[in-house]
Amino acid sequence: MISVFEKAVQLLKDDFGAILSSSAEYGFNFTDYYKEEFGTDLKKMLTYLTTLNFLKYLCSCLALGEYADFKLMVMKLDNGK
Repeated sequence: MISVFEKAVQLLKDDFGAILSSSAEYGFNFTDYYKEEFGTDLKKMLTYLTTLNFLKYLCSCLALGEYADFKLMVMKLDNGK
């Protein structure tokens, strides 16, 4: 079974290109904000893309005032879809 993380990475690769590098996984325990929805054993990892497609996408959304499009893309990643 594919993990939520693996699904998110695949979505990033599909939309923005290959992954150049990723940080080591580390605990994300700096806030209780996500506790009710996700529990207490949250992990975080930084991922670097090989292309600038993500930044180009973000800038185009912001330049065109299409904040909703960017928010929908982020929600898609959050939901693993």
